[in-house]
Amino acid sequence: MTLFIVEGTVSPGANQGSDFLRIVAPSGRTMTLREFRLSQGSSVSPEMATLTFTRDTTVGSGGSAATPVDLQDEGGSYGGTVREGDTVQATLGTQLFQEDFSVLVGYRYLPPPENRIKTEGGGNLTISMADADAPDAAVAWSYYAIFEV
Repeated sequence: MTLFIVEGTVSPGANQGSDFLRIVAPSGRTMTLREFRLSQGSSVSPEMATLTFTRDTTVGSGGSAATPVDLQDEGGSYGGTVREGDTVQATLGTQLFQEDFSVLVGYRYLPPPENRIKTEGGGNLTISMADADAPDAAVAWSYYAIFEV
């Protein structure tokens, strides 16, 4: 098992959603999401937003590739792909769950081991916010995700 971290900043416009992160598991391996954190420091509006965790059927666009880093410096490379900040969102596949959160407080996914999301080789996990669930003002979001393969 190797732990990886990916972090970045995503800045969609006002009332604009984004696929914050799309992680595709390496072929023949299982990816397990251990933690995801989303925060911001640009908005002072006490708004609510909604994150959706899905396994999608298509890839979004408008974002870029993100590079996972071996968290334990074991020299491993991830072997799958990671995208961030797609503003043209992926087609919804299987929704795993949705969760509301305060924009001022941010969001943290940190489940016990038995509740962690797993994705088999070639499968994907997308963490997104739809346009209708996005804040009324533009927000510069910072995120990180820790996952294992």
